[in-house]
Amino acid sequence: MVAGRPRTATPTDDELIVLGQEMVEWVRMNRPVHLNQWWLINKNINRKVWDSMRHNDKFFHYYDVALSMIGNNYIDKDSNVDPRVKDRFLRLYHKDLRDQEDADARFNASLKTEINTDESAVRAINRVMDYVAKAQSENKDFTNNNTESTS
Repeated sequence: MVAGRPRTATPTDDELIVLGQEMVEWVRMNRPVHLNQWWLINKNINRKVWDSMRHNDKFFHYYDVALSMIGNNYIDKDSNVDPRVKDRFLRLYHKDLRDQEDADARFNASLKTEINTDESAVRAINRVMDYVAKAQSENKDFTNNNTESTS
């Protein structure tokens, strides 16, 4: 474990490549449940530097690989990760799953909005129909004011 003051500047491109390779190997060997076990605890990198590192083109591929490897720990049936926790973190580690779930949620929300709109229209039509039925049961004539019947 690294001791001392946390890193306060983003590493150079060459350092990012070496750190990325090291991170992937560390994840392979240690099977962590979260990547912060490497960057925060093991490497003592602060969040601001970490955020800039993971968005850097030289490092991003390694970051993506490490996330996928950790995500596989959650899928593995022999994993020591509690099943209740597995579902919660799958979205974090499998971006394609997150993208699909987000798309499904957007679709369901639009469908629900559409259904609610349809239900409002149905309720309005039902109110009119109830009014007409009530008027008919009271024998009201809405066509004219003439009470005489025509034969």
